[in-house]
Amino acid sequence: MLETVVYALLVATTVPLCAATAFFIIQCVVGCLPSNKPVPDRLDDHRQPCAILVPAHNEEEGILSTLACLREQMRVGDRLVVVADNCSDQTAALARATGAEVIERYDETLCGKGYALAAGIRHLAQLPPAIVVIVDADCIVSPGAIDRLSSMAVQSGRPVQGRYLMITPPPRQAQTALAEFAFMIKNCIRPRGLSRLRSACQLTGSGMAFPWHAIFAANLSHDHLVEDMKLGLDLAQAGLAPRYCDEAIITSPFPLSTRGQASQRFRWEKGRFILTRSALSLLLQWPTYRRPRLVVLLVDALIPPVTLLAAAITANMAFTGLSLLLGAPPWPFLATLVTALGFISVITAIWYVHGRSTLPLTAIAATFSHVGTRLALYASLLRRRPTRWIRTDRGTGDPEGTS
Repeated sequence: MLETVVYALLVATTVPLCAATAFFIIQCVVGCLPSNKPVPDRLDDHRQPCAILVPAHNEEEGILSTLACLREQMRVGDRLVVVADNCSDQTAALARATGAEVIERYDETLCGKGYALAAGIRHLAQLPPAIVVIVDADCIVSPGAIDRLSSMAVQSGRPVQGRYLMITPPPRQAQTALAEFAFMIKNCIRPRGLSRLRSACQLTGSGMAFPWHAIFAANLSHDHLVEDMKLGLDLAQAGLAPRYCDEAIITSPFPLSTRGQASQRFRWEKGRFILTRSALSLLLQWPTYRRPRLVVLLVDALIPPVTLLAAAITANMAFTGLSLLLGAPPWPFLATLVTALGFISVITAIWYVHGRSTLPLTAIAATFSHVGTRLALYASLLRRRPTRWIRTDRGTGDPEGTS
């Protein structure tokens, strides 16, 4: 009886883990390969007009920079709409001074980016644009990004996600350097790999373009902690799986305060944890498999963050190794060993090709001290109740007195 239980545990832990890691490795390998596709120097001068929608909550410190870079890319007929959502600062006044259309929304019971986006779409519905581009109020958009996103959305008739990266303002610390490297894998390498495999990608929150019919029909009025991923999966269920545009680059700074980093990380991971249950439920439903791109996105959503995936592989290797010593069959240990070697190889390759400037070799040793903190965060997700959306503290101070 005990042998049966142990064998069942070996199968239940090893098979899903190895399958998920294999999927992750394939994404990363394809995403790391050099591209032979030339990037056009000249963009389409006759794209359809778009509306750029900027949800903002107390963003007076950085919104002018965001609006300035967006205005540089606007063409005749484009609209710039700012939703000042529950703002208690000068966000609305500053945006209005730049000539943007400003919607001021106040509702302390219905808080979150989803509600702000819904208010913006209701405003645009009075004169619907062909394309809606969503950019967060703390982002800088690279030259040509709006044209590329809009044109691809028109040509494909599907939502489009740009290359959205978070960067660490100097001086870069080991913890934020590791987070920036992991963010690059999640939002650049993996979606690039899926795109090259002719599949879909997740929506990652900023630098997203939608055909009007797609965004108007979407359910936006909710306070889900990862509203972007939920929106992408909802659209994929409707047959509108998002595409990826690697040439459209959008950047946002990591919060400088420890409290801001902690609250942002908890909100992201708690939201992913909640979404994982929905994704698993959909994968167990037969109609899901009528849409292959949706299946790919669901599997992608089930892959844990890099730190947690590495910890899971390590723990499973220890478990299968101990079971091997107790007389269990060798295949679970060998499968986990091969998986671990593949994982280490692909992470090393990504670091060597794309991450040396972000995460220098001298800083790698220092990042190990933060792994325990990150794993403790994942453990806390099982205990703490879901929280509603709150704005990330982006100040430079450190109210908690930690670093």
